[in-house]
Amino acid sequence: MGIIDTIKKRTPKKAAEEATLDVPVEKTEKVVKAKTTKAKKTASVSASGKVSLHGTAHRVLLAPVVSEKSTLKEAEHSYTFLVEKNANKIEIAKAVEEVYGVRPLKVRTIHVQGKETRFGRRIGRRSDYKKAIVSVSKDQRLAIHEGV
Repeated sequence: MGIIDTIKKRTPKKAAEEATLDVPVEKTEKVVKAKTTKAKKTASVSASGKVSLHGTAHRVLLAPVVSEKSTLKEAEHSYTFLVEKNANKIEIAKAVEEVYGVRPLKVRTIHVQGKETRFGRRIGRRSDYKKAIVSVSKDQRLAIHEGV
């Protein structure tokens, strides 16, 4: 209780004087912590009705699908991507435009159910996923296989 009694007996003026005597003048600058903000939505709708993703295309487009069928479809200017499960066609089109600089003509989506697989005597299940088939005009191409 002796510490609390000495604190109570101090006047605010004396406490302020002691604080300024102990700390050098250069060290009295305030340090302000940066506030962290969480992203509220992945997409926002402006007053004109346009959807903007604000640099979140990497969250919508997960990976291009590289299979025999999808490679043959590229000759017809249709490209296949794995996309986020809850992404809609508008968000997918905006993400393709942001990443590749090409405006898609048509976006088709498919929910793919995961298959049951066996691991010895145990039965497992592959994850469900969503894929999108994006069609572009005949004079445009996407550089999906660059550097492969």
